[in-house]
This record gives sequence, structure tokens and C-alpha cells, in this order.
Amino acid sequence: MEHFWPIVIGLAVAAFCVDRALAVGRGPNARYDLPIVLLLLLAAAALWGLSLARETNNELIAGLLIAAFALFGLLYNAAVGRDAENQLRAERKSDLCRALRAEIDAHVREFETFNWDTALAATGESLRKVPRFLPFLPLRTPDRVYSEVLGRIEVLDKQQIENVIRYYTLSDRVAQFIRDLRSEEFKSLNPQRKLNLFKTYIEMDRTLVRYGLEALASLGDTSATKRAEIFNTPGPDRSVPAGEG
Repeated sequence: MEHFWPIVIGLAVAAFCVDRALAVGRGPNARYDLPIVLLLLLAAAALWGLSLARETNNELIAGLLIAAFALFGLLYNAAVGRDAENQLRAERKSDLCRALRAEIDAHVREFETFNWDTALAATGESLRKVPRFLPFLPLRTPDRVYSEVLGRIEVLDKQQIENVIRYYTLSDRVAQFIRDLRSEEFKSLNPQRKLNLFKTYIEMDRTLVRYGLEALASLGDTSATKRAEIFNTPGPDRSVPAGEG
């Protein structure tokens, strides 16, 4: 009977390793799982040594078993709790990525086929004909999703956070620049100055689309990389979105 307990503990070690390997689709984690395995192995070694002794101390064996399995329970519960926490974090991250993708993609799809060069040339021609001409630039809607999830953005990966913040930072700058282009001060500028500022706006918005595609790719949009390649390749097939002029 004395030789039975090390076998039981050995089986417990094997069962635990299999359970942790299958937990939420991951392998064993050294920080939480290794101490449990070592604890069980040490208990098995201690019991094996006691079983080989000339005189068996049943009280000592019982004490070792109680202490080993009590500590095992604590460590196992900690590992299970960590799995639950990781799963919840993964779900929150997935929801956050999906929400940010939807908002960023709404802007990117509107402007990624925009013919910026044609718009700039048309604006320059209009200003030469009518010096008081003003290009039509609608105000941008606030980034509501980003404002709501900003306090939870830490669940994203480092690269995702950098790409998202870079996109929205420039988005705010573009929105402010559009307000400046709609101001009375802009209306009073000479045609060349107006054209230069409009060109600056175009470059900012073009960069914003590129940042948006990079953010989408990091957030899990599998089509964003290919779309970025198309966007960065000049071509005659770009069309001006409705409402622009």
C-alpha cells in the first residue's frame, strides 16, 4: 500500500498536465502550472522515500498528503481563475477590435477611392476663374466609438494601440483643419494661399486613409493590407465620392 501513493500522485501530475494543455486552447504556463507539477512530484518523492523506510510513519504520510493536496487546490484554483480572466480579456479585446474596425472602416471606405489629384486640379482651376471660390468640405462627425472605448484601450496589443491612437490623433487634426478652411478668415485669403491650404488638407486626409488601413490591418481586417497596396498604387480608376467638389 505504501507504494500505491506515489503512483496516484504521478497519475495526478499527468492528468493535471493534460488538463492545463487543453485549457482554453493553450499550453502549460510556467508561472502557474510548473509549481503545481513540482509540488506533486516532491510529494511523490517524499512518499516514495518514506515507503522505503524500515518503519512506516502513517501520520507523517497523512500529513504530507493533506498539505500537498491543500496547496494543490489553491494553486489549481488560481490557474483556473487565470484562464477565466484571460478568456474574458480575449472577449473584450475582440469586441473592442470589432467596434473600432467598424468606425475606422466607415471613413476609410469613403475616401480610399478618392481621386485627390483630380480634386486638387479642379480646385485650382476654379480658384483661377473665381478667386472667391470655396471648396466644399463637409464637417466630420465625431469619433463616438473611440471616445467611448478610450478608457478600455489597454486590452489591445501595443502595436494595435499605437496604430489606433495615431489614426484618431490625425483624424482630430483633420477635423480641426476642415473647420479652419470653413472659417471667415480662410474666405479672405488670396487664391494661391487657399490652394496651398487645400493641398495641405488633401495630404493630411490621404495620410489619414493610410493610417486607417494600417490600423484596420492590426485590428484583424484581413482585407486591409491588400486595400493599402491598391491605395498606395496610383491609377486612373479612382472616382470622386458623391458630394465632393
